[in-house]
Formats: sequence, C-alpha cells, structure tokens
Amino acid sequence: PTRAWSPVSASEFSDHASSRSSSDGEEQEQQKLLPGDLADAIKSSTPAQLRQARRRSSAATSLKPEEALQKQQRAVTKQRQLIEELLETERVYLRNLLTLVQEFVRPLKSQLSEEDMRAVFANVESIAQFHANLLAA
Repeated sequence: PTRAWSPVSASEFSDHASSRSSSDGEEQEQQKLLPGDLADAIKSSTPAQLRQARRRSSAATSLKPEEALQKQQRAVTKQRQLIEELLETERVYLRNLLTLVQEFVRPLKSQLSEEDMRAVFANVESIAQFHANLLAA
C-alpha cells in the first residue's frame, strides 16, 4: 500500500526513533506515522546513527536567536547569489544565441535550402525568442 507523504519535524523523528519497539504490531503502528521511505531508513539505521541524528537535530534547534538570524541571513544571501548567477548565465546564453542568429542563421538563409537550414540550425530562432521572453518575465 502506498502512503501519502507528509512532513515530519525533527523532534517527531527523534521521538519516534527513540520509542521504537521490537514488537511487530507496535512497529507497524509506528511506521504509519512516518512518510514514505523514512520508515525504512529508520529501520535500517543503527542505534549509533539514530543517536547522532538526534544530537544534530537538538544542536540545530538550540541556536540563540542572533545565531539563528545570522544563519537565516547567510542562507538568504546565498540564495540571492545563486539566483543572480542563474540569471547571468541565462543572459550570456541568450546573447550567444542572438549572435548565432544574427551572424550565421540570417546571412545563410539566402544561401542554404530550407531543409539544410533546419538540419544545421533546427529551431534556434524560436529557442532564442523563448529565452528572451524568459528573461523579460
């Protein structure tokens, strides 16, 4: 039977992992609390791995408010940098596509057959238009 995935907090994970029992009926009941393959991961984990996961979980939740804010600010900064890098990569890609269209596709349209143009350049003009619209959005 397939179970729907639902998020489980670190404390719920930790509580569930520490309360595991060897009883089959109880184990099946507890597995219902866990999303998808997480139950299998817990079953196959050693006690030492579960203790380590609990320590990481409690260490992460015991941050001072200032530390938590700094951590969040670093995460937001990194996210912004990644977005900027993605946008810059897209701009460079579009610039290269437009250069290809202007310097090769358009001048060669009069010299090559339509079949040859499709074979060599496929739909590069529509790809360039798509990426221009993407950046404009």
